[in-house]
Amino acid sequence: MKKILPVCFLVVLLISLFPMQSEGCFCSPFDGWHRDGDVYASGCDKALGDHGADRSYLYNFYPTGRGQFRLSFDFRNNLSDLPYVPGSDDFAFLDTFYATIFFVNSCSRFDLDNCSCQLAIPLFDLDHNGPFNVHGNIGPSQRGADWLHFDMVFTNYFYLAVPTFELFNLNAIDGDSEVMIGDVSISPVPIPGTIFLFGTGVLSLLSVRICRNFRKNS
Repeated sequence: MKKILPVCFLVVLLISLFPMQSEGCFCSPFDGWHRDGDVYASGCDKALGDHGADRSYLYNFYPTGRGQFRLSFDFRNNLSDLPYVPGSDDFAFLDTFYATIFFVNSCSRFDLDNCSCQLAIPLFDLDHNGPFNVHGNIGPSQRGADWLHFDMVFTNYFYLAVPTFELFNLNAIDGDSEVMIGDVSISPVPIPGTIFLFGTGVLSLLSVRICRNFRKNS
C-alpha cells in the first residue's frame, strides 16, 4: 500500500499540471459542433457571419461531469459599425454577438431555439464597440492585437456543459459582420490545497519509513 501512494500522488500531480483540453483536434474545426446560418471554417478557427442569415449559431456538448472547470477561447471582433434605424433616431441596432454556456444532464434537454436548459450563464455580449455584460475575464490574446482572450472558471452541477455562440443580424444589412472563434477549451481546475495535503501525507509516510529503516540499520 505504501508503494502505491507515491505513484498515485505523481499521477494526480501530472494531471493537475497538464490538464486535458476538451478540444485539441485542429484538423476538424467542426468535429462535434452543431451549427446553422452563416457558419464556416477559417483554417483551424470557426467564423460566424451574417451573409444570407439573420441568425448564426454554434454550440457543442462537453461531457465534463460535475466539478470545477475553466472555459477559455480566443475571439476576433469584426462586427459592423452600421446601425439599422427603423424610422426614428431613438432606435439604432448594431449587429450583436452573444456567448453563453448552458448546462444539461442530457442532449435531449437542450433546445437553443426555445432556450430550454437546466442552467445558463451568460459569458458576454459583443457589438462593434466591444464586449459588454461580461461574466469572466477578457484580455489580450497571444494571437495578436486584433484578437481577445476570454477565460472563466465555473462549477458544473450537471453532466454536460454547452458553450454557445450566436450572431444576430440586427442592422438588416447582409454580409457586413463576422466574429471569429478559436481554441475553445474546457479543462478541469486543479485544487492545489488538496494536492498539497495529499503530498504532505505521502511525504510523512515516506519519512516514517526512512526513519524506521535507519533505526533498524543503526
